[in-house]
Amino acid sequence: MAETITSTIITATHTFLVPIETHTMAPTPTIPQNGPEELLCDWIRSAADCRDQEFIRHLLVTSSVMHGIAFLFCLWLLTYRNRGFNSKIVTELFVVVGTGVRPKPMDCITFFSGLASLIKIFVNIPIITDTWNDKLWLRIVLEQFYW
Repeated sequence: MAETITSTIITATHTFLVPIETHTMAPTPTIPQNGPEELLCDWIRSAADCRDQEFIRHLLVTSSVMHGIAFLFCLWLLTYRNRGFNSKIVTELFVVVGTGVRPKPMDCITFFSGLASLIKIFVNIPIITDTWNDKLWLRIVLEQFYW
């Protein structure tokens, strides 16, 4: 306790400023030689010919099923709120008021959530079935479209 507060702070600060020696040996990256089955999956591009292909496919199928359930719930909710499956589901998402067009909040949230869920199902199908491998730009557009 013979030290002063100032010397304690300076000592503590000095220990943060002193660099610690580390070894800078970085591992050299290598590509597995046994085939593409050892590579990790790029799940946006493909769910085939990689190490975790079965897990990724199960993940995408489960995601599609859950999005399907969300879409059916949104469709049911819109049908319930509009007293039947009719054109009011789409045409009456917005109400014209004196100052312009005003959205119906619950109907818009339900409609666009259901639409995004349906689009996500259609995005997952080519990845699960491993089609459109040569059209990566189309997959990226579809992946970003539902946001």
